[in-house]
Amino acid sequence: MRKFSLCTLGFAVLFVVFNAFSMFKSTDGNFVTGVTIDGSLSEPCWATLKADAAALQTIRPITEQIDQGTFTSDADCSADFVCAWDADYFYVASWFYDDAHNTPNSLDEVSALNCWSDDAHEWWINIDYADIVNDQSPEYFGTYGWQMMQGFNLDAGTPARHVMAYYHDEMGASVGYGVTTEVAQQKGFDVPYSTVDGTNFQCEASFKWSGDLMNQKGSGANGDELAFNIATNDNDATDGTYMYMRWTGGDHQNVDGWGKVTLKGGVGINPVKVSTIKAIGNQEIKGVFDIYGRKLKTNNEQKLPGIHFVVKNDMKAVRQIAIK
Repeated sequence: MRKFSLCTLGFAVLFVVFNAFSMFKSTDGNFVTGVTIDGSLSEPCWATLKADAAALQTIRPITEQIDQGTFTSDADCSADFVCAWDADYFYVASWFYDDAHNTPNSLDEVSALNCWSDDAHEWWINIDYADIVNDQSPEYFGTYGWQMMQGFNLDAGTPARHVMAYYHDEMGASVGYGVTTEVAQQKGFDVPYSTVDGTNFQCEASFKWSGDLMNQKGSGANGDELAFNIATNDNDATDGTYMYMRWTGGDHQNVDGWGKVTLKGGVGINPVKVSTIKAIGNQEIKGVFDIYGRKLKTNNEQKLPGIHFVVKNDMKAVRQIAIK
C-alpha cells in the first residue's frame, strides 16, 4: 500500500531534515468561544475566519499539493479550512468540495482501515512542532504525533462515522487501527460533518487538549506551536483510482509533510512548555514557581505548569527563564 512504506535514511538524516522544509507552511489557530461540535459550522466564528484571507487555508489541485492522481478543477475536489482553539479543544473547520460522492470503505469499523481511499479527510497532529523537526526516524511522527482519517460516508442519510488512527510506535513502525466514533471520542477526537447535497461537506474536527491524541496536554496556550497537516482525498471511481492532496504537499513519510499552527489570542497567557538547552556552568533548579519567582512546589516530577528557572552555579543570578 503506497502510503505506509518505511525507509532508512542512516547518516543522511540530518541533511534531509534540514533541506526538506521547502514545502513548509504555517498558519494561525485563533482563539474562539461558543463552538458546538456538530459539523454544521454554523457558529459565527467560522464565517469570520473563512472571510479572513490570513486565516483561510486551501487545498487545491496544483502541482505543489497533489500527492497522487490528477484533478480537472477545484470542483473535482478541493477544500478550504481554518484552525481555531479554546480552553478545551483545538479545532479544524473545513469545507470539502466534490462533484461525485464515493465512500466504499467507511461504512464499518473493519473497512475503515482503508478510508484513506474514500472521499475523505486526513489530519496529522503533534502537540509540539519541535518534536517533528527533531524526529530523525521515518515515518516522521515524532514522540507525540498521530494521523487520523475519516471518509464522508452516507448511510441511509445518517453518517455512520468510523475513524482510522495511525501513530508511530517505539519500534519505528507505523501502527494503525479502525475505531468507532464512540472510541474516538473517548480518546479526545471527534469529526462530525454535514452536507446539504451529498457531495460537498462541512467538517468540524476537534482534538481535546486533555485527550490521548494531544498527550493529555491539558490546555492550549497563546504561542503554542503545533505540527499539523490536513489532506483531501477523492474517490471518483471503483477501479482503484484514488487522488490525494496535502496542504503542505507531503505526508507523514516526508518530514516536510508537517506544517505549523501557532496559537493566537486567548483570554490569558498560560504557561507554555518549551524545550531548553542548558549552557555549560549552569544547573537546573527544579520546581514550580509563580511569575514573581516564588516557589509553589519543590520538585516538578508531576510536570505541573509553572515557571522553570535555570540559574548560574553561584545560585544568585538567573541566567535563563523558560516557561514550562
